[in-house]
Amino acid sequence: MLPKAHFATVYAKLSGKPTVETYVTEVSQDTWIYFPWDLDLSYSTPNFWKKRRLTALPNKSLLVVLFTIMINMMGVGLVWPTLPLLVEELSGGTISQTAAIYGATAVIFSLMQFIFAPIMGALSDRYGRRPVMLIALMALGFDNIFLALALLLAGCFLDVH
Repeated sequence: MLPKAHFATVYAKLSGKPTVETYVTEVSQDTWIYFPWDLDLSYSTPNFWKKRRLTALPNKSLLVVLFTIMINMMGVGLVWPTLPLLVEELSGGTISQTAAIYGATAVIFSLMQFIFAPIMGALSDRYGRRPVMLIALMALGFDNIFLALALLLAGCFLDVH
């Protein structure tokens, strides 16, 4: 047919095998293979779009955990974008000094999470997730108030959550 062509197919019937070099699977001659363009297609609603009746509400403790995570992420999402401006204002230094201080803050934050995440997990296993998370959320609230009222840069470093 074409001089330098390599013919490949997914399905090869016995009578068509001599015309192709590569095929994935061989099917018998009496097998009819349906392709989408051979059929009258009709729309079918996917299962996940079908209306389902809720038989039970989600677990209350799961809702507390999700709410706590949402509040924590909102706090982090509010503090981190404003922190460079706060560091620049409190340090009175150049942009490079501000970047170095902000980088040190990010390193300290990550290091503290690495150290205290297993401790918080152990406390949660011992005393229950809800009390530990509620205490941590209350501490986060005080932490954000302390950060908002910090007058010195050292206060921000002591406050990094």
